[in-house]
Amino acid sequence: MKIKILDLENKLNKKIKRNTCSLGLDIAERTGCCYITTTKTHATFDWWCLEFDKKEINLVYKEMYAEFKKSISKMKNKQNFVIIEDSFLMRFGKFVQADVFKKLTRFGTLALAVCLETKTPYHFILAKSARAKLKITMITGKPKESVANYLKETFDMELNDTDASDAIVLGILGLIEDLDFRSKKEISKKINIKKK
Repeated sequence: MKIKILDLENKLNKKIKRNTCSLGLDIAERTGCCYITTTKTHATFDWWCLEFDKKEINLVYKEMYAEFKKSISKMKNKQNFVIIEDSFLMRFGKFVQADVFKKLTRFGTLALAVCLETKTPYHFILAKSARAKLKITMITGKPKESVANYLKETFDMELNDTDASDAIVLGILGLIEDLDFRSKKEISKKINIKKK
């Protein structure tokens, strides 16, 4: 899908980098991926999901690393950025999903390893913070659907798979000039320290 950069800038109210490639990785057992490549005039979006046979976790790690390496190695622009969804510890009342957190952290580290190996600039950002940067209105209990609705209403993007929605948002963040990837909490904490 192609969008004029001027339209992107108007809808986002942000400046977009030209001649850049941004890869958004929504890290999960079913990982959403989105390349966005810009020229002087247009941004081209390409999104997909990666699925792995979960029977053998060591094989998942190996296959995921190979897929990340293939995707990141394809980035040919002078300015490349990989935006990786950071893992978070989910709570359900008194219970936490430590095993899921551990697995997602390992998956994210595989993407980080490829970025370090290929000298590709990267940023980690929580899904919640990424959505907040674009001021996406969230429907309680329906995060992927909320993001997909935003993309449809804002950019007329029709997704046949909502698992790619956060990857598209991450890819967009990689194109925004001078974006501060820290959360609002981290930014306000830094401001308060400076005031003291």
